[in-house]
Amino acid sequence: AKAWVCDLFMKVPLGASHTSLITPALVNRRTVVRQFLSEESFTSVGYCEETLKALRAADPKSVIIVPLLAHEKLVGVITLLSASKSRLYGTPDVRLAEELARRAALSIQNARLFGEAQRAIKTREDVLAIVSHDLKNPLATIELALGLLQNFKPIDANQVNELIHKVQRSADEMEALIADLLDFARIQSGTFSVAVWADR
Repeated sequence: AKAWVCDLFMKVPLGASHTSLITPALVNRRTVVRQFLSEESFTSVGYCEETLKALRAADPKSVIIVPLLAHEKLVGVITLLSASKSRLYGTPDVRLAEELARRAALSIQNARLFGEAQRAIKTREDVLAIVSHDLKNPLATIELALGLLQNFKPIDANQVNELIHKVQRSADEMEALIADLLDFARIQSGTFSVAVWADR
């Protein structure tokens, strides 16, 4: 019967509900229980108009506010409202709310970690695509030089030296690209280190 009230709460701007009821749970990272809630307790604390509209529609009589903690990291709060005078929250409800909050926090944290992993995989794939593309240019130069040598015709020393320098530059370029790729892999794995040398 109160499902439409949820739609009102969904319209509340993010952060607009960080007022006196929720702040203690955020700051102290502890569950807040208000067994008896009057209209004055939420109309006098400076809620925005959207929040007040939703609260008046819900007409809460009792509230539990639980911080969402995942591995000691605060990821938000969960608030349970009871709109019935005959259904005031007690100790069993608090235990249930805290267990729900614990599982929700872990789910949120896992979803974030999964998102980060997906972004890391995408970044790695992009880097591999760029490096593999960039490796084609020096490789083409080396193959061209090899083709000239395979179809050997007498050439002077200057032309030989020029081919050697081209192959060497291409090999150096490929080596630099591979080194960049290895550095990127070390950065992702957390084993990358930078040595700083200072002149005395």
